[in-house]
Amino acid sequence: KIMQKNWIGRSEGVELELDIPGFDSIKAFTTRLDTAYGITFVSISKSHWFIQHLGDEVKNFVKQTVEDKDGGRGIFTGHYAVNPFNGERVPIYVADYVLDYGTKAVIGVPAHDIRDWEFAQKHGIKVREVIVSEELPNAEKGILTNSDEFDGMTSDKAIEAMLSKMSHLGLASKKVNYRLKDWLISRQRYWGTPIPIKYENGIELDRELPVELPEDVEFSGSGNPIKTSKSFGDSRETDTMDTFVDSSWYYLRYLDSNNEREIFDGEIEKHWPQIDLYIGGVEHAVMHLLYARFIHRVMSDLGLTTKKEPFKRLLTQGMVLSNSYYNKRDNKYYFPKDLPENLDDFDVKMEKMSKSKNNGVAPEEMADKYGVDAVRIFILFAAPPERDLEWNEKGIAGAARFLNRVHQLVEEFEVKEVEEDSELLRKLHYTIDKVTNVMETNLHFNVAIAALMELLNTMYEKRDFLNLDALMDFLKLLSPFAPHISDHLLQKLGGQFFIKESWPEVDNRYLKREVLSVPIQVNGKHRGVIEVNDNMEKEQVLTLAKEAVSKYINGNIKKEIYVTGKIINFVV
Repeated sequence: KIMQKNWIGRSEGVELELDIPGFDSIKAFTTRLDTAYGITFVSISKSHWFIQHLGDEVKNFVKQTVEDKDGGRGIFTGHYAVNPFNGERVPIYVADYVLDYGTKAVIGVPAHDIRDWEFAQKHGIKVREVIVSEELPNAEKGILTNSDEFDGMTSDKAIEAMLSKMSHLGLASKKVNYRLKDWLISRQRYWGTPIPIKYENGIELDRELPVELPEDVEFSGSGNPIKTSKSFGDSRETDTMDTFVDSSWYYLRYLDSNNEREIFDGEIEKHWPQIDLYIGGVEHAVMHLLYARFIHRVMSDLGLTTKKEPFKRLLTQGMVLSNSYYNKRDNKYYFPKDLPENLDDFDVKMEKMSKSKNNGVAPEEMADKYGVDAVRIFILFAAPPERDLEWNEKGIAGAARFLNRVHQLVEEFEVKEVEEDSELLRKLHYTIDKVTNVMETNLHFNVAIAALMELLNTMYEKRDFLNLDALMDFLKLLSPFAPHISDHLLQKLGGQFFIKESWPEVDNRYLKREVLSVPIQVNGKHRGVIEVNDNMEKEQVLTLAKEAVSKYINGNIKKEIYVTGKIINFVV
C-alpha cells in the first residue's frame, strides 16, 4: 500500500504564480508556502514549456540529461522569476530532479529543504533562513522569521495567512497534485486484445464485436505482425492492448468464462467472495496490482461487481539466494561444479539466483535426489515467505531426514488400546493450534513446520501412548507442506486422500498449562513463589501461599488478593 501510495503521489499544496520579465508567468507547486520568503531559485523540469524560449546551451543540457539520466544536475537558464511576496528576482534553473507532472516547476528553498540545499551548494545559490532553526538545512515546521508581517507566526498559521493574501491577488490557489500519468496501453504486438477501433465513418461498430486476432499474419521479427494481415482490413486499428489490461480483471472472468452475452453474470459474482490472498513479487505492487485495483474500482462504479477491492490480502514473497562465484581475472561467473580448489581469484556472494550468474539450481535435480516433499519442506522451513531464502542443500538433506522419521514412525506403528498421556495430548493440541493459526494469519510456514518437528519428537518419546487418531492428526497437519508422503501414509493408516479429510480441531482443555508459578507479595513486596495446578481452587492456593510466606505475615492478614494464575498479595 505504501508503494502504491507513493506511486500515485498525491500531494496537497499551493500553486504559486511567479512573473518572468518579458515572458508569461510560470506556476510553481509547493507544500510549504510558509517558506516563500526563503525562495532563492526556481527549478523547472526538462519538459517545461519555458524550455522552448531558451538558448542552445540549455537545450543541449536537456538533451544530454534526458539520455544519461544521471540525476542531481542542473543549469541556469539566464532568466529570473519574481517572488510575489517580496518582489525579489530569483534565478530559474532547469533541474533533472523536477518531475514531469503537475506544473513541472518547484520553488527552491535551500534553508528548509535538503534536496534544495544540496542543489544550492552545488550551484552557488544563496540561502535565506525563514524558519527559526538551530542549524540548516531544517525541513521541520516552526516559527517564521525574515518573513515581513508573517514573522512570529507558526508554519500552519502562516500558510493560511499567506495563501489568503496571494489568493486575493490572484497569484495563488490550493492544489492537489498526483504523480500519476496516463497509461499507454497500445502495443505493436500480436499477443494481446485487439483495440476495437475502425477508422471509417457511418458504420455500426457494435455489429463487428468482438474483434478477434487475425490468423493470416506473418512473424518476421520486425514491425507489427497484424499489419501483414489481409483479412483484418486497412481501416482497423492494428495495435493490441497491453496484456495488463486483461490480467487486471481475469479473476472475475474466470467465474463465468463461457458467457458470450456479457462480461460475467452478476449473480455468479455475488455468490463468490472476494479473493482471500494474492501471492506475487513486490514488483507487481505498482504495476499489475495497481492496475487491477483501478479497473476493479471502475467495474464497481459501473455496478458490475459488488466488491470495492479485488484482494483482501497481499503476500509478496522473497527471493531465493545462492552463492555466486565471479572470477576477477577472466570476468565471468562460474558454475559451482566448475570451481577450482583455490578460490582466491573469486568474489563469492550470496545473490538472487539467475542464469546470468550461473548460481541457479535445477528443481528437478533436487527432487530426484531428495524427493519433492523434502524440497518443499526445506523451502518453507528455511525462511518466512516474505523474506529472502538462502539456498543450502544440507537443509534439504535435513528435511529428508525429518520425513524419513515420519515414515518410520508410521511403518512401526501398531493400532492398539493405549493409555491417555496428558503431555502428548497437550503437545498435539498445541501443535494443531499453532499450525492452524499460521495457516489463517501470518503464513509463517517455518513456524508451523518447527512445531510439527517438535511434535514428532514427542511422539517418538511417547510412542507407547500414541494412538491412531493422534498420528492421523499429525499427518493431516503435515499434508499442506509435504502432500505426497502425507497422503501415502494417511491411506496406509486407513484414511482418505488428504484433501478429503477434515482439518484437526483443537481441544482447548489441553492448551492450559498444568503447573503454574505464582509470585507472592506481602504489602506489595515480593516474598516468594509457589507452583500450583491450573485447576486448583482459590482456597487451596491461598493456603499454600500462607505456608510459603508465614514468617512475613504472622497470621495478621487484613486482606487477601488472588489474581487467578497471576499473583497473590497479602495485606498485613
